[in-house]
Amino acid sequence: MACLTTSNAQSVDISGIVNVYSSVTAVLPCPNIVRVENPERFAVGDTVLLIQMKGVTADTTPGATFGSIMAANRAGRYERNVIDAVVGADGLHLQFRMLGAFEAQQGVQLVRIPSYASARVSATLTCPPWDGKTGGVLAISVRNTLVLDADITADGMGFDQEDGIARTDQVSVAGGLATAGRGGAWRADANSERNGGSGGAHYGRGGLATGHTSPPVSYGTGVNWLFMGGGGGSAGGSGASNALAKGGRGGGIVIIDAPTTVVGNDRAVISARGLAGARGQQSPVSGGGGGGAGGAVVIAALSIINIPTIVVDGGAAGNATSPAIAGGGGGGGVVLFGTLNPLNQNTTSYAGGGSAVKGQEGGLGNPSHNNIINEATQKPTFRLFSMSDDTIVCEGKSATLVASGSGVVAWTDGATTLCVNCDTLNISPATTSTYSAIITYPDGCVDTARIVVTVRPLPMLTLADPPPFCDSVVIDAPAGHTRYAWSNGDTTQTIVVRTARTLSLSVYDDLGCMSTASVTTRFRGDTVLAFESLPPNGAPLKLDTVFPSERVCGFVPVRNKSDIDLPILSARMARGVEISAPLAQFPVLTSPSAAGNVSATVSVCASAFVPGVFTDTLYILSACGEIACPLSFTVLETRAYTRCNVRVTSDGEIEILSADQFPVAGSFSNSGSLPNYGSFLVVSDLMGRTLEYDVQSVVGGFVIRGLPNGVFVLRLGDVSQLLIR
Repeated sequence: MACLTTSNAQSVDISGIVNVYSSVTAVLPCPNIVRVENPERFAVGDTVLLIQMKGVTADTTPGATFGSIMAANRAGRYERNVIDAVVGADGLHLQFRMLGAFEAQQGVQLVRIPSYASARVSATLTCPPWDGKTGGVLAISVRNTLVLDADITADGMGFDQEDGIARTDQVSVAGGLATAGRGGAWRADANSERNGGSGGAHYGRGGLATGHTSPPVSYGTGVNWLFMGGGGGSAGGSGASNALAKGGRGGGIVIIDAPTTVVGNDRAVISARGLAGARGQQSPVSGGGGGGAGGAVVIAALSIINIPTIVVDGGAAGNATSPAIAGGGGGGGVVLFGTLNPLNQNTTSYAGGGSAVKGQEGGLGNPSHNNIINEATQKPTFRLFSMSDDTIVCEGKSATLVASGSGVVAWTDGATTLCVNCDTLNISPATTSTYSAIITYPDGCVDTARIVVTVRPLPMLTLADPPPFCDSVVIDAPAGHTRYAWSNGDTTQTIVVRTARTLSLSVYDDLGCMSTASVTTRFRGDTVLAFESLPPNGAPLKLDTVFPSERVCGFVPVRNKSDIDLPILSARMARGVEISAPLAQFPVLTSPSAAGNVSATVSVCASAFVPGVFTDTLYILSACGEIACPLSFTVLETRAYTRCNVRVTSDGEIEILSADQFPVAGSFSNSGSLPNYGSFLVVSDLMGRTLEYDVQSVVGGFVIRGLPNGVFVLRLGDVSQLLIR
């Protein structure tokens, strides 16, 4: 059982609505001021949340992509700040520089965040619903322990029916983009039935209705935006006169900044559910309303204990008089944890809302960890707009400088105006230079920032052609470069080249500046031959295995590495006893070939009378001296086959077990069991000596004449058989 220690020092019981709200009429980033509709609700020192509720650009083209996000813009942007001063009748100067720009006309509100040392939720803690200007957000800060003896909820406090982070309308699809999803849809058919509304969307896609879905908003770890759940679509269209069955409201936003511990009583929950759509009416007949999407819960806590569940489910679709006109369920919301691995985390629910028709349920929401609560922490400075940092470019290369803000930007190099009314400047300086961006805001505020562009010289690189070589040559590039890239794929400073060719080298410094040079390698003289495809580590090239007195021939591959035809006039063997290179084959003409390809072959033949392994070395003349190819072949002992009822009792001694199993004396017939290998027939005694014989072909086999009595080895092609006479 875990032991939990909490501090009750300065603990406060909280319930109901603890936040204060006001809509924002203007955001002035240059003086770092927000203008609000109700400035009297705030005081210097208040911690506030600045959040934009809408502003997405949605696809308004009728069709499958209708309602999809085309640009998020500044929708969902939020940050925590502190009021530093009251300016004029409605201005609040913020203590820390705002993290980004906001669009006041897109539902920006300012929310006062109460802060406690320790707090206990003694009765339900909630927030007012979003009314188009304020509400829908519950945010608290607790430095030590937050205790839950009652629920924290923003259920149904998000966007109302057919409302969301953007709104789109088209004929026969009445309703808005419900947090990146379609709010509602209707169609009047021959029976004047009104189809159900599609579910609102958040992270989970809104449920299907009348062939339309609600695309979801994507979240990931560390996201810096927050959305309420979108309202479900109404059955029958927008407006009170046609809304026969209203869509459910989306869930709101809950932000709990309690870095230490959130502990519950095993009953209290934290939720931001979407609400269910209304039931379809009997007369006039209508479909059910779409469910609202789940909202968002953000918890920054090291440990979460005894909280049965954190719920951001989408709302269910309203029932309809017919499944054919049923509404869609709301999409699930998001739960964003501030820690990488919360301790004792209880069940998290982010399901999509249900529907009477399979396939019209809302999409699944999402939990994620390691998120942050956006907080402005830097004091305002003269440089108040987004600006590229000082940069370094390689000589001859260009740089792109960016300055952005809600104003007009002009660029200058100190002597000449380079660009007017342009956020981006592309420059290719020859030397290190300083550039200034001057921004003029709509309220007349002017700001300037400077960027130093340092031009770095390209790396020094020179390569000299190496002297001609016979077998290989070492090329050593200058040292001191960060990276080397040869055209043959090598990446080292020093390489070994074994072919005549032209290679290029690119060298890079730590910034990536590059210089290129080339080098050409040539063989010494004009004749270079090499043996190709030899075994590794100097192992000999093996010829076929034979029996005593048999002769085997093979071919040794040769490559011509020059750029002209070359003849091989002769060859020699180191020993020349068992292995030889027949002279009749010379001269052998070779043509130029690339590595891995064969220009010609030299024939070698081998034979021996006794079993064993025999080796020798073949030499051919090349411009830089002789080249060598070690060769070997193996002579096997004569094979005896026990399948013929012959047992070898000792070396050279054979015992015949049953003579009646063999052909009659003086003849051998395959009776059709041996393939016809033509006249290649060899008969040898047990010592491997080839015998003279007379062979005549008869129907079904051969007749061998002129052999003495004894035991012999008959070899027909690659098949051997004992022959007993």
